[in-house]
Amino acid sequence: MKASASLVRAWPAALSALLISLSFWPANLPLLVFVGLGPWFWSLRQPDVNWKRSGAIFGLLYFGYQMAWLLPFASKWTGSPGLAFIPYALASVAHLPFTILLAFLVKKSYERGWLWAIPFAWACIEFVRATLPFLAFPHALLATPLAVAPDLIQSAAVGTVFMVSAWVALINVALVELFERANARQTLALAGVAVGLGLFSTVRHSQMPPGDKKVVTIGQLGIDMAFGDRASEAGKVSRAVQEIGLEAAIQGADLLVMPEGLGSAGPDPAHPQIPFALPSTPAVFGLQRQEDGTIYQSAFSFNGKWQHTDKTKLVIFGEYVPFRGALRAFDLPEMDMQPGKGVGTMTLAGIKIAPLLCFEGMFYEVAQAQAQDGARLITLMSIDDWYMDTGMPQQLWDSAVFRAVENGLPLVRAASLGYSGWIDARGNVRGMLPLRERRTLRAEVTVPPGSDAFPYRGFFPYLCVVVSVAIALLPSRQKKDG
Repeated sequence: MKASASLVRAWPAALSALLISLSFWPANLPLLVFVGLGPWFWSLRQPDVNWKRSGAIFGLLYFGYQMAWLLPFASKWTGSPGLAFIPYALASVAHLPFTILLAFLVKKSYERGWLWAIPFAWACIEFVRATLPFLAFPHALLATPLAVAPDLIQSAAVGTVFMVSAWVALINVALVELFERANARQTLALAGVAVGLGLFSTVRHSQMPPGDKKVVTIGQLGIDMAFGDRASEAGKVSRAVQEIGLEAAIQGADLLVMPEGLGSAGPDPAHPQIPFALPSTPAVFGLQRQEDGTIYQSAFSFNGKWQHTDKTKLVIFGEYVPFRGALRAFDLPEMDMQPGKGVGTMTLAGIKIAPLLCFEGMFYEVAQAQAQDGARLITLMSIDDWYMDTGMPQQLWDSAVFRAVENGLPLVRAASLGYSGWIDARGNVRGMLPLRERRTLRAEVTVPPGSDAFPYRGFFPYLCVVVSVAIALLPSRQKKDG
């Protein structure tokens, strides 16, 4: 009987996990984020709720769905769906402490009457799991599905993507209070802030920054660089780069952007030994390089002289492997890469650019540091081939939209099989190439003189941490007797 009652009480957390999951690929119903948290928040508002169980149910279902991309990926590593289930299960369960802690913070906020603090708590937990050393993986953010609606996400330029997540959580809190017919003044205040942020976003979206017009060619190789034929890959890359370079010249491009991982640069980054002929157009692309036995994933550019920056955010199990000895059954890279020592920019074709490599595009702080250094255009070079036919490439693309909005800068993205395209300084997708084809895209990009975003936007997630600590640790007000 107790088990049946517990199951019944679990439905709000399960329903919210389902609704938020439906906002992501492949259902792609983004507006569900505005109501999807309502059932879970409503249940945490009740005095007798078991917040630990509620947080665990939400986390297990939500991240069980979000980590599903690992199953086909790991199956290709091992040739065994059974072995592939191990990293999938571990990755899903690893997120449970975050959702249980979130349930605790939401429950405490309701008990204190701090409804305004719930959005801060949500953004805090997203921020912590996105930046925690070793485990940092900023995916499955509440704001992510709204990348398709750039007029709604401009608050990212004030407080990063985490402010958009907080705004969405705020709307859910206000709807729960409206449903409960609770304190009208507090509900009106919550709704007023939510509407105000929405109006700000709409106004900012309509104000496109001025700038210089530059022609950028985006080159997509159409080659599977993850699970393709290694023996023939170098020849295919060489031919594709040659064709793309010719098309860039015909298009009158000022700049050519191609994917990462086009080959090995050798030991001298000032004179890399590239396995293809250089295009005549100033170009930026990705290569691997070695220095004193250490491997780096790097962005290289050539415009009469070479420049390079090293990738600072590496993919766990893809570019470095913890517990390597215990994972011999997996077809993993033989050597670990090392992250770069710092974020860098390049000047190419008269433009200071922010070169991002694949996974780096998910981290707001990398592009922000480049924008603060004077970058005017974000170039994102990627290989998404490892995750094709899953939801991960869509999230990588959506994160690129947020990087453009956060910094008020246009972004061009080149990937080997896709997603390749360009995004203007307000997050509008201006062009995309079809997947899996060798194609180029001619983009007439308005490049502003610099970022027009709030310079201290990175402070917001830290404010969320401070508020969350206050929720957890400040003593509750004691009721007076009599």
